[in-house]
Amino acid sequence: MPKVLILGARAPVALDHARRFAAQGWDVLVGDSISCRISGWSRAVRATIPLPPPRTALSAYLRALAEAIDSHGVDLIVPTCEEAFYLARIRDRLPRRARIAVADFGTMRALHSKWRFLKIAADCGIPVPDSRLVANIDDARAWADGRGIALKPEYSRFGVHVRLYPDGMPAQAPAFGVAGDWVAQAFCRGRELCSYSVADRGRLLAHVVYRPTHRLGASSSYWFQRCEVPAIRDGVRALVEALGYTGQISFDWIEDADGVARALECNPRAISGVHLFGSGDDLPGALCGTS
Repeated sequence: MPKVLILGARAPVALDHARRFAAQGWDVLVGDSISCRISGWSRAVRATIPLPPPRTALSAYLRALAEAIDSHGVDLIVPTCEEAFYLARIRDRLPRRARIAVADFGTMRALHSKWRFLKIAADCGIPVPDSRLVANIDDARAWADGRGIALKPEYSRFGVHVRLYPDGMPAQAPAFGVAGDWVAQAFCRGRELCSYSVADRGRLLAHVVYRPTHRLGASSSYWFQRCEVPAIRDGVRALVEALGYTGQISFDWIEDADGVARALECNPRAISGVHLFGSGDDLPGALCGTS
């Protein structure tokens, strides 16, 4: 019986992955560094493996994962949350018997950068908003020149610290509260879309697009409407082919009134699109690179 270790057991997408693998006869293990792990209580999961926090104890995290691979005979590791970045850093030091469903760290970092990603996407023929890297609020105001603008730290998640000024920046807009470069983007109006995909060595193996119809404030969504947008599928396919990408990859898009979908940013990890695959879709096979 093949064995999979799903990381980020706190996340609903981890529970979804666990159920899909169990339905195909896999022995499912989950791991996390915090005690809140909804997946661990599922009948689809045989055991929960406590792990050190990779952000503050990466060496201990590496040792714990290596021990889990050897002691449980793990064949596949699937990250779901931001542990994917730490896994990318240490993947070459883990036992070779396990497939690690994540890209190399350099690729992950480039895609996570809200600035570098835009160039990668544009080079692959994907439309992107007019954007600029700025160091402070005055640079952003001068670049915007009265037009609508979105501001976000170059590295951020879940919409944290994002500012939206659809009608132009107010004179009293406060200084940036987070150190480092920020990305200024021309504000895009239209239909908000998200995509989730799985690739293996540049082959697009699973893909879904959805509209996040209900949100937790300005952050993650909890109600989704599946959509078919061929241009997004073509853009994602071009990007994963160009990068030779392996792993899960997700994008935020805005589709304007003319039907042009522009990529805003990339999350090289799982998102809620996992929930929208049907029972006949072989998502475990895609993560194994065999689908």
